[in-house]
Amino acid sequence: MYFPSKKSVIFGGLIWGGLTIGLIVAISELDWVTILIFSIILIFWGWVWFSTGYKIEEDFLVIKSGPLKAKIPIKEITKIYKTRSPVSSVALSLDRLAIVFGKNYDEVIISPVDEDKFIDELRKINSKIIVAK
Repeated sequence: MYFPSKKSVIFGGLIWGGLTIGLIVAISELDWVTILIFSIILIFWGWVWFSTGYKIEEDFLVIKSGPLKAKIPIKEITKIYKTRSPVSSVALSLDRLAIVFGKNYDEVIISPVDEDKFIDELRKINSKIIVAK
């Protein structure tokens, strides 16, 4: 089952707007190196923006964002809690879930659109997951 990432209008607007303005300025000045750099960054950001999501495949949570991909065994997830932490993550919104997993209590922060259904699907595989509010 696939869960796309929530997308914050403010977050997206800042990134898309900043990159677009930079590209327009570079084009107006005919700065070909900067045009190339901003074009590459816009393509990369588009890849991240449109591909970030979370998939439950068998016993794994697969997290994908642009070229990045991670697989977490669902049986290793111990806790899920809500957070608004602005730390770098595979989330396109500040309305986030932190997932704690593994023996070292590793943590990944994501932002699925339908949090309740996402958590329910994980708990169908691992009923021991603690959900903190």
